[in-house]
Amino acid sequence: MVYIGIDVSSNKFNVYILYPDSSKSIALSFHQSRRGFEKFLSKLLNIHEDVLIAMESTGVYHMSLYNFLSSNGFEPLLLHPYTIKHFLKASSHSKTDSIDARSIAIVLSQLSNSLRLSNIPSNQLNALRELVRFRNSIVQQRSSLYRRLHNFLRLDMPEILNFFEINSKVLLSLLKRFPTRQDILNNQQDVVKLLCTFRNWNESKALSLISSLKRSIGLRDAFGSHSLIISSIITQVQSLSEQIERIESKIQQILSQFPDNPISSIKGVGFVTLAQIISEVGDISRFKSSKAFVAYSGLDPVIHQSGKSFYSGSISKKGNSILRQAFYNLAVRVIRYPGKYRDKYLGLVKRGKPKKVALVAIARKLAVLVYTLWTRGENFDPNFFMT
Repeated sequence: MVYIGIDVSSNKFNVYILYPDSSKSIALSFHQSRRGFEKFLSKLLNIHEDVLIAMESTGVYHMSLYNFLSSNGFEPLLLHPYTIKHFLKASSHSKTDSIDARSIAIVLSQLSNSLRLSNIPSNQLNALRELVRFRNSIVQQRSSLYRRLHNFLRLDMPEILNFFEINSKVLLSLLKRFPTRQDILNNQQDVVKLLCTFRNWNESKALSLISSLKRSIGLRDAFGSHSLIISSIITQVQSLSEQIERIESKIQQILSQFPDNPISSIKGVGFVTLAQIISEVGDISRFKSSKAFVAYSGLDPVIHQSGKSFYSGSISKKGNSILRQAFYNLAVRVIRYPGKYRDKYLGLVKRGKPKKVALVAIARKLAVLVYTLWTRGENFDPNFFMT
């Protein structure tokens, strides 16, 4: 068996060909281009022995080469980055592309029966995953803008934060027309009229807001800087929100083409969470147990043992960070509803566990639940609790 390690970067990929039955090995480098792919394929076709090829999962860089090799009869193994990272630490203190390719070939030859492999999704699954990840990035941008808006409102009119959540559509509509305290006070009748068009708002409440701003401790926007910045933030937030809506519509469209998944029966799992879990997991059957699935999510505890001392510490965080965040966010939603998961969370907090630690524990149990429901094809039973 000839073992071939490939390290892929944005512009090139390095190849290390290892012949274990002899001392022969070859290091090569190719461009990330059609010509580079074809030159590498020609080299592969001239190897008159069985070959086993592996590459590290590197964001999007590996995908084109992987698809090219697959379409030409070769099925590379996609190694989990955690495996290669720690093998590199053990095998060499240096860090170059050629050493990476060599190390991948060596780890392939020595550990081929026990490697952790990353999943290659279908085109449909990959499209769903790209959309969900892109949505996450835009949501993060919008959250950053909300934080900046909060800071400027604290300077200009902190009292307004007693009436609105920072992401309130009513607040955004108000600030779009009247971005500063002085703008609101100069247009009181129009402000009252605007606010009264929204549910849960009336003239009395609108006048109460205006009254509080008349006594505001906020700084005066003498040079108009706050007005310009707040208006700009509102414009960006609304633009990002429109993009998120379009992306979510596309996510729903693609998700509707997938078979019904029983994890959608869990209260708190919306279509975005469902899409996130499905797109990051792919084929659930590739995990032999719930323990393996939890480890892939990075929610497994790190075990410390020395002599007779044995205890579990923090979670490993060595798996799929996006999946781990999805389960954590799901835990935040699930504990809002009455039931055994909420009771478990409150019990952990009562025993002195920090709230974040308790949420991680619930996230881990939810990962086990998702694995169990998905593999069994069973809907969620509120009376059922994964211990």
